[in-house]
Amino acid sequence: MRLILSIFIAAVLLPASLFAKEPLEIRQYTLMELLWLEPSLKTWKESWRFKNEEGKTISQSDPFEEPHGNQKDENGKTPWEVKQDYIEAIQHPQKLKHYLMRHTQIRFPEGSWVSYDVEKNSLMMNNLPVHHQTLHTALMASGHIAVQVQITFRVVVMPSAEIDTLDRAHPAGIPDAKLVELWTAGKGKTIISQSVKTINGVNAIIECVDDISYPTEMDSSKQQASGETNPIVYGGVETRPIGAIFNVTPTVNPRQDIINLIILPEVADLKKIDANVPKHVEPISPTFTSLNLTTSSQIKNGSTHIIGRSTSRDPEQHVIIMVSASLVDTANVPTQQNQDTQPAPEKPFTSDAHP
Repeated sequence: MRLILSIFIAAVLLPASLFAKEPLEIRQYTLMELLWLEPSLKTWKESWRFKNEEGKTISQSDPFEEPHGNQKDENGKTPWEVKQDYIEAIQHPQKLKHYLMRHTQIRFPEGSWVSYDVEKNSLMMNNLPVHHQTLHTALMASGHIAVQVQITFRVVVMPSAEIDTLDRAHPAGIPDAKLVELWTAGKGKTIISQSVKTINGVNAIIECVDDISYPTEMDSSKQQASGETNPIVYGGVETRPIGAIFNVTPTVNPRQDIINLIILPEVADLKKIDANVPKHVEPISPTFTSLNLTTSSQIKNGSTHIIGRSTSRDPEQHVIIMVSASLVDTANVPTQQNQDTQPAPEKPFTSDAHP
């Protein structure tokens, strides 16, 4: 009896914050197109073709935008009629909830709500953060929110002794994690760091360079009678960028957990003037040092990979090239793709596929 009374008193005296529910959040999602999460729509829409009297397939304007048409689904409705029925249904809060629960596994706890403005193509939801993340991932995967890729390129010089120790411990190749761990622990020095954000599938180039122009041909051999050298006669002129150039093209897989990168970084520096060139033409006879890499790599969303490393001209240093990539939306919000989430199975499209 005393034990039960003690437990009851302790429960009464516990801070109310321990029993507080996680607060709901209101977030707005501006979509690029009409909200439609059923994967069968795109396939059905793309395969929609009209045939002429001879039975040949001909192109046709978007059947979903045409109020008239002789093609109908199994329920006797044209694509345009299906779309109008859907638009009317999806603006109903309860039907919209049911639709999202069916296609994204979102749940709506007490006090939550969702609304959709067709004219503004805007979805607003009041829900727990975990359900916002689920919705956000679903909208990005279906192309309703633009997928952007943020990519960071770094060149790091490490003490050769550190790399030599790791090299001997891993004859088959130093794992990326070991090198990244060294860098995050403060080892080495980052000499170049460039970051760029681009849309999925679009090439991006970032340059931080000085242009050095120099002649490729010259003639200073003729001497005057007095012994003075004639003015130098220049031929062609070449321009070489000095600095860092990061050229990258990302593509994202359908599940949005892997980012494919085609990378062409270049680092160049003006090392010195050629000592074998006569003194009076020194300023136009440069010697360059450069670091070039052409490669492609697959990177897990949000991770960092080592895409190359090399010994340096300085025997005390080792050059490491690393790249990081992550997905963000137009509001610069990082995405978190659930690796266990499988795409919903496709099903035949019918006009009763309402929320």
